[in-house]
Amino acid sequence: MTEHQDSLILNLFWKNPKRVMYYKVSCLRLVIADFKKSYRIGYMNSRIVKVVIGVFFWSSLWVLSSLYADDNTPSGSFAVEKANALRNPYADDGGPRTLDVSAYPPEMQKIYRELFIPKCSRCHTAARPINSSFVEPSGSSEEKRTKITRWQKEQPELFKNPQIWTVDERLWNQYVKRMKLKAGADLTLEDAKSIWKFLCYDSEKRKTGASAKKWAEHRRQLLADFKASHPDRYHELYGLE
Repeated sequence: MTEHQDSLILNLFWKNPKRVMYYKVSCLRLVIADFKKSYRIGYMNSRIVKVVIGVFFWSSLWVLSSLYADDNTPSGSFAVEKANALRNPYADDGGPRTLDVSAYPPEMQKIYRELFIPKCSRCHTAARPINSSFVEPSGSSEEKRTKITRWQKEQPELFKNPQIWTVDERLWNQYVKRMKLKAGADLTLEDAKSIWKFLCYDSEKRKTGASAKKWAEHRRQLLADFKASHPDRYHELYGLE
């Protein structure tokens, strides 16, 4: 069974609040019953280890029930993902959390408003994808390869520093697929495809061509600020200089 399947089963299993409460009460009853039985038999010393093990085991189930109780509550799995993102920051997180998409095609503006911002702010802030070094050209697979080949000739700087530009024909595709599998992501296949399409268009628009110089300055400033505020994390992610 895959990690994604495990996550789906856990979310389905624990989503009903009544079911959660039933199992919490059952856990307590089993621990108390085991303790009473040990005391009544009269050999607590020989049974104490089993009682302790029982307490830890059922307490673990209690924690799981709280963790997967409901994606709409603070203890839901998306909140766990967000807390993890806060504990493990990236330079991307220090940049803006919104974009000016007024010059984008209407389709892209709609995806940005209705999908990208609400969905990509669920498990981390929207700053992470907005300020990422990732660049995947828009278009079909053949068009992507053609653009990358042209960039290699006309804009070789895009391939010199992966901390500024990380260029690949399937980069955002793989990223969105991974995000879709996270607990609490709440992404349908169609949502994921639309967000992927937006990320490709946006990364090409803001980070290449006439926008490349401005993007490089922005990205270098993010890295410098992150190094100053999180030196250990900076070296962990981007290496020693």
